[in-house]
Amino acid sequence: MAKKVSIYELRRRANSFLACKGTLDLARHWRVDNVRLAVLAIEPEYREFRIPKKKPGTFREIEDPRPKLKAILRKLNRDLQAVYYFQRSPAAYGFLTSPARDPDPRNILTNAQQHLGAKWLMNVDMRDFFHQIETHEVAELFRQPPFSFPKATAKLLAGLTTYKGRLPMGAPTSPILSNWYAIPLDKTLTEFARQREWTYTRYADDITFSSKTSPIKFEDVGRVNVLVRGRELELNHNKTVIYPPDAPGKEVTGLIVGAEQVQLSSEFLAKVKDGLRRLNDVVDTKYLMPSGRLAKTPWVEEIAQQVRGLVSFAQKVLPPADPLGMELEEAYATALAPPQNYGPVSWLEFGYLDFRIDTNPDQIK
Repeated sequence: MAKKVSIYELRRRANSFLACKGTLDLARHWRVDNVRLAVLAIEPEYREFRIPKKKPGTFREIEDPRPKLKAILRKLNRDLQAVYYFQRSPAAYGFLTSPARDPDPRNILTNAQQHLGAKWLMNVDMRDFFHQIETHEVAELFRQPPFSFPKATAKLLAGLTTYKGRLPMGAPTSPILSNWYAIPLDKTLTEFARQREWTYTRYADDITFSSKTSPIKFEDVGRVNVLVRGRELELNHNKTVIYPPDAPGKEVTGLIVGAEQVQLSSEFLAKVKDGLRRLNDVVDTKYLMPSGRLAKTPWVEEIAQQVRGLVSFAQKVLPPADPLGMELEEAYATALAPPQNYGPVSWLEFGYLDFRIDTNPDQIK
């Protein structure tokens, strides 16, 4: 796991990026050729593919930048995250940098914790969040403070970060740019909630309102939709859920919000245990084949890292020294251990693609 940077380092990064006054400054800042930047902005290259959603027969379209473009976007994302950290919306919790000793960490767990003790809770989802933010809107964002880039530089940055006229689903910069774009919306919805003594948070495209006093009613969804449309966005009404006071298992971004603590959902626990079982299977197969014991198998290590993330997240949510957390830790160690008896097996018979896990523990939906 990468070491977290300090708040001082984030401030240095932010100031260094904001000191850039044009394209040549950006090229020097990122140590790349300015002609390459221009070419990548004019003709951004992506690999497109689909991954299945939870609902059977539905898919999410992914647009993955090619390596040269992705390398630039990762540098830009690092800079945008640093600047946003010092100007972030109080309501934003998704896909944000968390420095070492952060006094106000933002993640899926702290997002859910804001709604502890809620009697009424409402979850709404924005439809095609990234795809609704268009190239000209991104360019305008870079023209405004705190960036204030010249028109040509703002156009170049918009060209680097958008695809097919909008933010792509899969680029490193899309989440942070969506957070920048949503700053006015967060202010509007925060005021909407304050007037009703509600709590409002947003985790990417997931919007949550909760109340300990006044009821949240179905007609409030329409009021929220009007405000969201004011930012040229739209709600996905098929994903709207309102929990009344007597509803069990109030859920916020995949976590169960109780009176005093956040709990793991049964669905997430099932996913962790399934991941552990799959990891155990691939590790056993790796050791059962003689060449597998000697050769590097990056995809096995990738699965191990993904499952490690799931276990770590579960332990973060569970109370300290919870028996379930220790049980998951032991199961992870057991899954990584080689089998006691070796025997012949063929990778061709294994079908390892069936064991890949596409769950990111910081993006539970």
